[in-house]
Order: sequence, then structure tokens, then C-alpha cells
Amino acid sequence: MENKIVIDNALDQQSFDALYDHMMGTGFEWYFNPGIVKDNTTDFQFVHGIDSGYYMTSPHNYSFIFPINDILMPQSIIRIKANLTGRTDKVVVHGFHNDVHATGSLTAVYYVNSNDGHTEFEDGDKVPSVANRLVIFPSRLKHSGTSCTNQQRRVVINFNYIPWRDNKHWQQLMSPEDIKYRQHWEQGMNLPTDSKGVPIK
Repeated sequence: MENKIVIDNALDQQSFDALYDHMMGTGFEWYFNPGIVKDNTTDFQFVHGIDSGYYMTSPHNYSFIFPINDILMPQSIIRIKANLTGRTDKVVVHGFHNDVHATGSLTAVYYVNSNDGHTEFEDGDKVPSVANRLVIFPSRLKHSGTSCTNQQRRVVINFNYIPWRDNKHWQQLMSPEDIKYRQHWEQGMNLPTDSKGVPIK
């Protein structure tokens, strides 16, 4: 599978159980969204914004997703959002899209529950929805979520972010264009660097 990193059992059992019980419980707030991707007016989903980049839209839920951020190591968060789609008679692919258009950024999908849905990419790769799985890929890759048929709902958390330059995921997934663009905007930021001049935390 090219340009994608899949991490199974991403969280330790205690962290996963806490997140699962919180998000799959009846007290978690979901908001109706009358569309999933642009120009698709037939599908809908429920969403919950957690971080919009400028501020935490849901600070009381942040502690549950913090262990995932420890894996992703974001330098800058663009958006974190939870999505819930309901069961359908057949698995429906919602439509290929980019979550964000930000050169050098990564997208990650964390699967809260197991079901027969998946994340599909334009190159034909599919990542099945398995609880506590995390897939990371360049934000420039178009992808699509799906519905599921064997569970009442499919729940995922989407992360869009710019990682630290020394992040191993960024090093594996970036294209020469991404690296060139990042070098350009980093020049004026006066960031601390390592012995090779690469900005570090």
C-alpha cells in the first residue's frame, strides 16, 4: 500500500476503552450535517467538531483524543472532526475528496468501531474499518468514506494537520513538492534546527 501508513492497536487498551465508551455512548453530542462530500445531496452524516485549528471547539472531549495526537505529533492542527454514518442496505461510497488543501499536510482517520465499511482511495487501495486502527496519508490523496451494513453506525475521527519536520510519518509520506513548499514557508519562521538545519520541536 503506497503513501499510506496503517497502525493497528494504535491506542493502549485503557485509552481505547475510554474513547470508545465516551463516543459510542448515548451522551455524546452529534450534529446533523445534510451532506458528506460536495455535490452529493443524497447522503448525510452526523458530525462533532473537536478542534477547528484556531480553537478547540470541543475542549471537554480533547482528553480522549490526546493519545492519538501523541502518535501523530502535530506541529499545527488544521481540523479534528468526528463523523458518524448510519447503516445502509449496501455499503455506499460517498465520493472522493480532499479534507483540506494544504501542501505538506497529513490526514489521519481513526476508526472508533469495527464494521464492514472502509476508507477507499482513488488508486484502489482500501483500509477496512477496524476499531483502534489509524491510517495516515498525505492530504493531497483523494479518498472516500463509506457507510456500513453490519453495524448500526460507523464512527471515525478525522485529523488534518501539519506534523513536525522530524516526524517519521511525514518523512515517509511527503513528495518533493511538499518538501520544497515547506522549506519555503519555514525560512521566515526562525525555528530551532538540528545539525543539518532541519526544524525540530
